Amino acid sequence: MSRVTGRRGDGARGAGIKQLIEEARIVDRLDDGDLVDSFNPDDYRAAVEPVFLFKVMGYDWNCPQLITPRFTRAEIEAGMAAI
Repeated sequence: MSRVTGRRGDGARGAGIKQLIEEARIVDRLDDGDLVDSFNPDDYRAAVEPVFLFKVMGYDWNCPQLITPRFTRAEIEAGMAAI
């Protein structure tokens, strides 16, 4: 197991998880073939391997009052329309 920290957020809505503290484990077919196979859709021809499992140990939410939006919704939509 490895400790992992990460930041996830939704700046457009001013909400989201500021930080996740997780334990990560990599499982390959030799460790647990049944588990790896359970992530493989029936109609998917390639083999799924490895599988990353995350156990959330703690989290912290962003306070929307303290998040300054960088772009307005209209600016984001205009930028996305160009793609």
